[in-house]
Amino acid sequence: MSKLYEEEPIKVTLDMHVFHRCGDFVIVQYFTRSSESEAFIYNTKTDECYGGYYSIDDDELVEDWKNLTGEGPNEEDE
Repeated sequence: MSKLYEEEPIKVTLDMHVFHRCGDFVIVQYFTRSSESEAFIYNTKTDECYGGYYSIDDDELVEDWKNLTGEGPNEEDE
């Protein structure tokens, strides 16, 4: 019988739309269907991905973004 999950994960590369950038961090969106998407916070330096948020306005995403970067996701880089 085959297992549903393998023991070791693989790395998958997906094209995502960049919503905002601050230093090494970006907020990206992946569209699962034309009207559905998920948002993630991605660290381009360490290759770490945070989240799986339902929207770029998700309260948890905003809180995580502030904790990681010190800014709100709609603030411009100075």
